[in-house]
Amino acid sequence: MSGLTLAAVGDISFARKTEAAIKNHGLAYPFAEIMDELRAGDIRFGNLESVLIPEDFPLERASGRPLQSRDVVADALRLLEFDILHMASHHVLDCGWRGLMHTYGCSRTLGVQPLGAGPNQHEARKLRTIEKKGTTVGFLGYLQAGDWTLEGGGGRIAYLKAQDVISDIQRYRGQVDVLVISIHGDIEFQPAPSMPRMTLCRQIAQAGADLILCHHPHVPQGVEKWGDCLINYSLGNFLFDTDGYQIGRNSNVNRSHVFLVTIENGKIAHWRRRYLRLHPDEGGRPKPIPEKEYANEDAYYRSLDAMLADPDALRKSWRENCLRRLSAIMRKFAADAEADPKQFLRKYGKVLFSDMAQEYMQGLYEMAREEYEKQAYGDFEYARPFAPYEQ
Repeated sequence: MSGLTLAAVGDISFARKTEAAIKNHGLAYPFAEIMDELRAGDIRFGNLESVLIPEDFPLERASGRPLQSRDVVADALRLLEFDILHMASHHVLDCGWRGLMHTYGCSRTLGVQPLGAGPNQHEARKLRTIEKKGTTVGFLGYLQAGDWTLEGGGGRIAYLKAQDVISDIQRYRGQVDVLVISIHGDIEFQPAPSMPRMTLCRQIAQAGADLILCHHPHVPQGVEKWGDCLINYSLGNFLFDTDGYQIGRNSNVNRSHVFLVTIENGKIAHWRRRYLRLHPDEGGRPKPIPEKEYANEDAYYRSLDAMLADPDALRKSWRENCLRRLSAIMRKFAADAEADPKQFLRKYGKVLFSDMAQEYMQGLYEMAREEYEKQAYGDFEYARPFAPYEQ
């Protein structure tokens, strides 16, 4: 076996300003300045965040503001020659299962293997393989259920369940030289993974994965080696209209990179990052950063890597985000304080009890438990233990 390189990038959306830029400037416009970075990979991987729909799709029947584009822009993907596109994203059901299946069909037509979704559960969880230079690389992809998708899709999506991932690893491990697990989930806009996701990724690493590629936070996170497994906790954005919702929450949504992993003799030998920057005034297209900025950018990314080895820093970051999420939820709850309890649960149950919600609910539980234990076992002569909190 000779060495080969896997090039992985994060979230790709052709919606909104990105779609307009392609229509105005041509299919090659979004990628004109980063083709060399991607072509450094023998195998190319990305996360397709938006859905593709045909011209006659009844968009008025779709939910809210779906992250979609007409499939006329699909040929832009052809230029990048992706081998694998993770399809099981947070927005995969924005246009229902019809949008999902149309996107699935488009990717097949382009010669790309769609990951984590398909016409049935067997196909969604099926191993995708690429053989290059005498090495077989396998891919499995999963979506963490959240308030955007619940666990919908009629069995057409591979949802992230630890027992399913481990079962799939056991089923397919012997069929490939290198096994890649792709995960879409966790909390948005944070510089580090939540503690529950880090625990899960390490569990998956120990089960036999060689490489774990995560996405959805929309900002880059660190890289660590756990046993023999390499984990990139967030690839960040790659092509995205970040104006509005995203940029209002974290300016790092415009930081991007190509993650290059070198495989030699069936094992991961080393890795590196090629730093990019998204330009929202140009439809969110990525460009290489100027050479004079490279050292500072590298230092920033290395600080993300270092945070993964600092449990106190990780827990602090996670808890701060949990409290921010609680603050946002409290504001929503206040508007429905007089609501019927059953209606309240129907409206907010998904915010509190989806798989993705557990990433911060667990943190809130830990903090509440610590507050409880400060007084729970005290010996108060005249007052109840929690009297100090009632002042």
